[in-house]
Amino acid sequence: LEALKTAINDGVLSNLKLIVADSLIGILKATDANLDENSDKAGIMITQLKQFSEEVGIPIVLLHHTSKDKEARGANRFRGHSS
Repeated sequence: LEALKTAINDGVLSNLKLIVADSLIGILKATDANLDENSDKAGIMITQLKQFSEEVGIPIVLLHHTSKDKEARGANRFRGHSS
């Protein structure tokens, strides 16, 4: 994130208006291969991304895919940290 912040602050990415991350689990796994979206570290990562977004003034959209359980309904279709 620091390299991205530097590029934004230096104007290298001056046209950047939105960051879309697909998917949340991909970001988590990039930082720690053993991490899953249910761990406390996932919440910490989300907090860090929110802080980063506020510091650089660019919104971040994190995509988190629904469960593959076709029988699940409503909020039960979502898995992960909020489960």
